[in-house]
Amino acid sequence: MDSIGMTSSSPGIYFFLCLVVSLTAMALAESPEVVDPEALMTAGHWSEAVATAQTMVKEEPSDAMGWYFLGRALFEQGRPDDLGDAVSHLSRAVSLEPELAPAWFWLGRASGQLAGSGGLVERMHLAGRSRKAFARALELDPENFEFAYALVQFYLRAPSMVGGGSGKAEDVIERFVGRRPAEKLLLEASASLAGNDDERVVSLLSEVGDMDDRVIRRIWKEIALQLGRRQLSVQFWDAAVSTYRLIIARLPDLPGGYLG
Repeated sequence: MDSIGMTSSSPGIYFFLCLVVSLTAMALAESPEVVDPEALMTAGHWSEAVATAQTMVKEEPSDAMGWYFLGRALFEQGRPDDLGDAVSHLSRAVSLEPELAPAWFWLGRASGQLAGSGGLVERMHLAGRSRKAFARALELDPENFEFAYALVQFYLRAPSMVGGGSGKAEDVIERFVGRRPAEKLLLEASASLAGNDDERVVSLLSEVGDMDDRVIRRIWKEIALQLGRRQLSVQFWDAAVSTYRLIIARLPDLPGGYLG
């Protein structure tokens, strides 16, 4: 008989070996080493996310998702020297997949951040790219609150020479139909904050009820802390006390409320 010979007694052994090979292949396919870059970024493992995305684009240069993950990971890693590459990779992602809304959003963020350096012409160019990217992201996903908030913030903060303007922000807010009432309230609060209408900001923040959502919580905190800091800077003591008491009531685990 052969070492594994195909005799009448060997079919069971042959079947067992095939089963082992099949299970091994499945185990390798489901290996924890094959990790989603987005999961790595969520966990704060930036270098691993960058390495994983680099492998993706090396293996498949025409994969828009790979370039998106690489550009986003470089941006979120927070190193100023990586901003140029982040913009380049995200630009490549949207050129490969023009309807990839998240890539447009992160391109807007990276371009806006990069606009803080360089000469005037380059800053204006990047600011314009940021505006167009945020607008395109919202066009593709018109109910996305983060996209709407980013575009509203651009209009509220950018000078008119690069397309900013409170009227444009109000137009976005007017047309935005989000998934939850809290989203519209926060967009309106951000516009009221820019307009120095402190009482309205506090009123709108007080109406927000959905604080369990990560994005809602983050933007509520951002607006409330900006309001409190501004009130302190102009010595509106009573108003600042009320604002920080609201922050403590809604976010009791936030040290900034108690410090304020």
